[in-house]
This record gives sequence, structure tokens and C-alpha cells, in this order.
Amino acid sequence: MSPRAVVILLAMAHPAAAASQAQPRMVDVHLHGLTEPAAYGVCPVSGVLGTARPDGSALCDAPLQPAVSADDLRARTLDAMRRHDMVAVVSSPSPDELAKWVAAAPLRVVPALQMGADDFTPDSLRALVRSGRVAVFGEVMSQYEGLAPADPALDWLFSLAEELDVPVGIHVAGVGAPVPGFRAALADPLLLEPVLIRHPRLRLWIMHAGWPFLEETVTLLRRFPEVYVDVSWINWQAPRGLFHDYLERLVTFGFGQRVMFGTDQVWWPDAVDLAVGAIHAADFLTPQERDDILYANAARFFRLPARP
Repeated sequence: MSPRAVVILLAMAHPAAAASQAQPRMVDVHLHGLTEPAAYGVCPVSGVLGTARPDGSALCDAPLQPAVSADDLRARTLDAMRRHDMVAVVSSPSPDELAKWVAAAPLRVVPALQMGADDFTPDSLRALVRSGRVAVFGEVMSQYEGLAPADPALDWLFSLAEELDVPVGIHVAGVGAPVPGFRAALADPLLLEPVLIRHPRLRLWIMHAGWPFLEETVTLLRRFPEVYVDVSWINWQAPRGLFHDYLERLVTFGFGQRVMFGTDQVWWPDAVDLAVGAIHAADFLTPQERDDILYANAARFFRLPARP
């Protein structure tokens, strides 16, 4: 992580504010700060995207409604973050939009760049990291471009992240937004194995915990102890029983200390409350396991300080 990101989270640049602010209770490692509003709602705890069937009938009684603008999204999401005493890794394809999030809540936002294989050049990314405007690469959207993680078109990005010691979050899962380029066939987390072999110092986490490919995810976690996962999206949009079963099995396999909380809040700020509630409702978790998922694992992965 860049020095500036650590400054944000340790509040070294804001000693007066830091003195009055308690250590955050949770870290959301997967939250979006986009600029183009969505035109549809989502049905929570259902796995269904959109508000209507082709005939126009409603898919659910109370879909989450999207924010109406980038400003509305930012304000409502930051309100939710403050309510939960949350720091978030906020991902956007726009460095200028990230700057607005950081300016609005400098103690709560770690700026992350959402990108595909050729959205930025190595020089431009290096400059963004060195200036402190970006601290994380992700969400890496290669699956939406029909590219496997080990595709040569992405290798420069992983090389740069390794060189700069920047964490990388990548979408490798069977769920995704309804866009033409998305390829479910690239959802197997084991497709990351060549990347991790080529880049042994890469700090990488798998978004959505590779859902629903549990066995493949577990195999990769056993093979590469430096890899973490987040449980975003599946903790508020997948049926609750399926999410809890998936999470419990990850913990039972012994990876409770490498699971991180995330929301994948895109345009629906109410999803933050649902995602947090899903973790608290997981009664199979011990208090320590719950705290690990909500805070401690992300603190370790992003090299944040442990709570006193």
C-alpha cells in the first residue's frame, strides 16, 4: 500500500481529527464510487438483478433503488460508512471521482482504481500511485473483457503491482453485472495459478470469494497462503442460506483469517446495511471470527495497525 493510504488510515496527516476518532470497527474492501447512474434496482437476498421481467412485472416487492447521481451515491454511502464506523477501499475508474471521496471523508476512504487491461498505461498508474491518488488496483475487470487472469494482456498490470507493492483485487467469480463481455467460463479461481507463480510477491485478493466455485477457491487458498478473498455481493444479494453455507465452509476449511468483508455496493447504498447484517446474522461465527472478517483480516492484508 502506498504511504499516503497508510496516512489516511492511521490519520497521521490529521492528528486532531484522529485524536477524537476511535479505531474503525470494520473495513469494506470492495465498494464502488462510480459516476454513471444505474437505471435499475436490485432485488436483495434473491440473486436476481434488475427490477422487472421482460413483461414488465416486478421481480420482488421492494427492490433496492439506485442513487440518482454520483453526488447522491457518495453522500448516502458515506453516511452508511459513518453509521457503521467503517473504512472502505473505494473503487472507481475515475481518479477525479476518487479525489472527491477522499476530500469528503479522508479518514474513511482508501482510493482504488477500477480498470480493464488497457484503461491505463504503466506510466500513468505509476504516477497515480506515487502521487498518492491511488493506493489499490481493483476492481480489475478482466473477466468483463473476456480475458482470463493469466492472459498476457494483463501481465504488465500484475508486474507493476508487484513492483510498487500495491494490493490487487480481481473479479473472478460466477456472478457479474449483465454486460456483453462478461464470460462465466473465466470464473474458475484456479485460472489465477499461473499469475501467482509468475508473481510470487503479488498481494492479491479474489472478489466474491470465487463464488460459487468453493472447491477451486479452497484449492487456490491452500496452494497460495498469501491470497485472500472478500465476501462482497454474495452477502446481500445471494439467498442468505446459500451465503452462510459458503462462508461457513470457508471457515471450516480453515480460512477464516483470510476472508475479508466487502459489500460491492455499486449504485444501491442500502446494500451496505444488508451486507453488514449478513455477517452479524452468521451465528456459526465466534466473536473473534466475526471481528477477523469485519476488520482484522483486512488490517493484516492492507498492513493496517492492529487495534490497541
